[in-house]
Amino acid sequence: MESQLVTYEALFGVQLVGTMVLVAGLFMGGLTMTTVAGGLIILAAIVGHVVAAVRFDPDEFVDESDRERDRGQEPEPAGRGASR
Repeated sequence: MESQLVTYEALFGVQLVGTMVLVAGLFMGGLTMTTVAGGLIILAAIVGHVVAAVRFDPDEFVDESDRERDRGQEPEPAGRGASR
């Protein structure tokens, strides 16, 4: 679990660095190679987020007690007057 959190934190850090490079490039001279590099860094971080989300296994974070508790409960009907 912690390795996945570190992965997400690292990707957000990379995205932040890419944003700073992009903004610095825009202020320094408009659409330059620095700006393009910042955009590519941001794009790489977004692709990393997608890959990490696809590889995410939600069953890894669920305890056995949570599964048993969820099985015993019936879902409540949705709607405004459902509890009447």
